[in-house]
Amino acid sequence: TMVSTQLHSANDGNDGHWKTARLNDPWLVRQVFAGGFQGSPLGVWTIYGLFAAPLSLWIAAHPDVLQQRFASTIPFFTVFQTIAYAGRAFGFGIELYLTCSYLSHVIDQDTKNNNNNNKRRRRDDAVAAAKER
Repeated sequence: TMVSTQLHSANDGNDGHWKTARLNDPWLVRQVFAGGFQGSPLGVWTIYGLFAAPLSLWIAAHPDVLQQRFASTIPFFTVFQTIAYAGRAFGFGIELYLTCSYLSHVIDQDTKNNNNNNKRRRRDDAVAAAKER
């Protein structure tokens, strides 16, 4: 996702910054990025899910020791786990959107380049045919 956002902004004709390239995205995506991920609850939830879900999965993989210890120490631990999983799933949706957006951009650029190459090739063929006469 990082590579696609960086390349998309560099090739999109913006000032080259990935945050500027996000101005044309849907409202939900812009809200996640608002204020450097801290300007909206969606951004905080997404980053929380990004960091807490893997840790939560690791804890869940050791139910005999860690799960019991965390569940008895931290109140509502399973609620925090669920929020982390949901935030990670939401973040995955945003990542999927960004990747698809970049692939669409690459295909559009490739189509434009192919059209330009075909026009140039036809022009060169016409010039070569005119010289043969």
